[in-house]
Amino acid sequence: MKKLFISTFAVAALLCSCSSDDDFAVDGNSVNESDLVAIKLGMGADVTRGTGTVGGVNDADTLTTTNNYWNNEKVNVFMFKKNTLELAYFVNGSGDSTVIYNNEVFTTPSSTENPNEVPAIAANGVKYFPPQGNYDFWGYRLDDASTGEPVNDSAKVVVPFTIDGSQDVMIAKAKLTAAQEGITTGWAEGNRERYYSAYAARNGVQPNMVFNHLLTRLNFQIIAGDTNVIVNQVRLDTITVKSGASGLFTVADTLGIENADRIQWADSALLYLKERTSNAVDAQLEDLNPVYPQTDTIQTDAGQDTVVCVPTEVGEALLVAPQNNYEIQVVLSQPDKNNPSNTLSYTYVFTMNAPSGNFEMGKSYNVKLTIYGLQEIKVTTSLAPWENGGNISITPEDEVK
Repeated sequence: MKKLFISTFAVAALLCSCSSDDDFAVDGNSVNESDLVAIKLGMGADVTRGTGTVGGVNDADTLTTTNNYWNNEKVNVFMFKKNTLELAYFVNGSGDSTVIYNNEVFTTPSSTENPNEVPAIAANGVKYFPPQGNYDFWGYRLDDASTGEPVNDSAKVVVPFTIDGSQDVMIAKAKLTAAQEGITTGWAEGNRERYYSAYAARNGVQPNMVFNHLLTRLNFQIIAGDTNVIVNQVRLDTITVKSGASGLFTVADTLGIENADRIQWADSALLYLKERTSNAVDAQLEDLNPVYPQTDTIQTDAGQDTVVCVPTEVGEALLVAPQNNYEIQVVLSQPDKNNPSNTLSYTYVFTMNAPSGNFEMGKSYNVKLTIYGLQEIKVTTSLAPWENGGNISITPEDEVK
């Protein structure tokens, strides 16, 4: 069973390389040839959740991944005849046929359940492999970003969508794990391609779906440039990033489309950083509350306590389109010294370029913003003495007209 490990910070901007793989796997099921075989889609690995990031990101220092589990997220699954986009049907003894998985909604295990043992749950209950035929399984995750039904033109299936920065867009196609490849090589030569099928399931091979993150993740921190920021109560109100926001998502195809080309972006928008206020299943992210930079007290070698400014996490992280650069707007505010009951608000707009080339899909970048707040204008004056320019004597009566 393949496990997902998300890699670590790898660039000057504190890039953390989040592995874009999340295994969606299944237990083997060995039964008599005459028995129907249930399709069991289970989560064999860990994942990132408008619920925000699904799964975890590696720690830059310890190289370990934390909180990298599914958390009852919803994913959609298709079952097609192998190497086609023709939906798979089950025909009962009376000759009645029903589609098996056509954009079927599955619920993933919770964050407390072992993903190797707990299968994902289909909204419409258990389904079975047809007695004959081989099949492909495709899956995707759009959270609440879908704006229409999937459209199948026999070469690809596309879904229209619009993101707001809180949806983790993912894609998957079932493929054999290394262990499953070892099993299939032991089959008779004519049977080695019989996955996924009732035959394969009886022999210990069920669909294994590897989910890949298709967006770029921006994690924000702020740090006070000096202690005056703390004294003046400077705070961060909002962060927005201009990113691709809507388009078409190819969720299955027979064209061999690379994951980097699965999204055709149509329009851009300003995406607002939000925050998580609840860990409840499917809880939507909320508008960001003001964030004040923090300080810490440390002891110097001389034994003196000193106050230092430390990085402060801001919001949940933004999930945006992979691009060369991003236009970012940061809104700060602080009390007006002339009238402390009033708040002065001001905006910084800047372009953030990729550490090298392009901000990549499936990677998480830690963006550290150093803030200073408004600089008070102080005007000083000095009085220069007049210099004596000499005396001038005039008698008006003596002046000739």
